[in-house]
Order: sequence, then C-alpha cells, then structure tokens
Amino acid sequence: MTPALRRSLLLAALATVAALAAAPSTASACDCAGPNTVASARGRLGVVALGRAVEVKSAGRGRAAITFHVTQAWQGATAGADLALEVDASDCGFQLLPGDEALIYVPLKGLVGGCRGDDTARVVTGAAIAADLTALGPASSAAIAGASVPLVVAGDLIIAEGKVDVAFDGGRPSFRVRVAKAQRGTHVGEVLNVTTAVGACGQALPVRMTDRVTVRARRIGPAAALSPVMISPCLPDTLVKVTPRRRR
Repeated sequence: MTPALRRSLLLAALATVAALAAAPSTASACDCAGPNTVASARGRLGVVALGRAVEVKSAGRGRAAITFHVTQAWQGATAGADLALEVDASDCGFQLLPGDEALIYVPLKGLVGGCRGDDTARVVTGAAIAADLTALGPASSAAIAGASVPLVVAGDLIIAEGKVDVAFDGGRPSFRVRVAKAQRGTHVGEVLNVTTAVGACGQALPVRMTDRVTVRARRIGPAAALSPVMISPCLPDTLVKVTPRRRR
C-alpha cells in the first residue's frame, strides 16, 4: 500500500467514525426548513415528549422504525407509554441509536423528518435538552422516577480483541478497532466501529490510539466495511477492557 493510499484510507476512516460519533444538540443536519425553535415546534407539532429510543430497526428506504419510551410528556403522549415512530434516517432526518435519550417534537402521525414544511420535526439530544426543558415548563405527565425499560438490540454479541486505530471523544464517544483475535460473532480482520448511547445509557469509552482492547458489544447494523457495534451499561453483557501498556 502506498503512503498516499494509506493516508486516504485513514482520512476516510476518521470521517466515518466522526459521523457515527456525532451527537448534535438538534439531531438533523438539514437546514432547508429555516429556524425550528421550541415555540415554533410546539405550536406546529402534535407530540412533545422526553424519553429514550429502546429499539431501532431498519424500515428500508433510508428510514428507521423506532420504539420510543416516554418519560415525560407535554402534549400528544403519556409518560410510561411507548410511541412507534417511523423516522427519516437520512442526512435530512434524525439518527438515533438504541438507548439515546431525546426530546422530540413530532407529528401525531406520519414520517418524522426534517424539511417537511409544517411537519418538520425537532429532535434534541445531549446537553441542549436542558434549555428546551426550561422553555417548555412543567410536563403534563411524568413516569415514576427510577423506572427502567430494557433496550431491545437483537444484533449478535461480538467478542473480540484488537488494536484501536481511531478514537473520537465527541458528543458520542466512539472508536475503531480491527479484530486481531475473534472469539464470537466476528472474524479476524473485521473493522468494528464501537460506539455508545447518548444519555443515561451511554458511558465513557476510555481508550486511546494504539490501545489493545477486548470488546464485548452488540451489533447495531450489518457487517460491512465498517461495522457498527454498541457498548452500553443498559446492555449488561457489553464492555470494553483495555490491556495495560507494558512499561519500557
């Protein structure tokens, strides 16, 4: 492999991991709808609720079928209930992973997406949720504190060892590892993008470039050139363990 090709592949890998890791405060990357404020979204859209994506499945055509468990509701939903959402997961839509906490402003029915006129949704994650909660005021219903709903991640359990070659500690910590020793659900040479959720089901992924790690994770997408897998405290069979570096 030439140095130029190696550099090109590394830049592509960094871009892929950064895209997976990004957890923007307002999750859509589409700006065509203009300003989408709390007041505007609340006035236009039938459902305003805080909760967690407990299951995310492909619905085909660039869409995701998301089961969203409501913990607080302002309109159009009841705390403790689940909403079945069909979400545009393209660049002009919203990318949520299992376990992600989000404040959603969505239509009562139909596709959840950006650039949809009066039905343009607002989905807020991470630290920006706090400002929206202040603007919204008290919820009309709230679930019992401490109640938990398990995540549904049907993907295979991966157990592997390898070396970290890309690490990203952004809004969604992530890293990339090439499998050197496969124990379950993978094969030597597969490249895994290891990520976590945003919110209480997320966790720090304390790895650095060149660390040797053992990974137990669940697949959240098909095996591919860069295969996405998840580690989360809400998935009790998952973890990452760093092999201590030898002292020289």
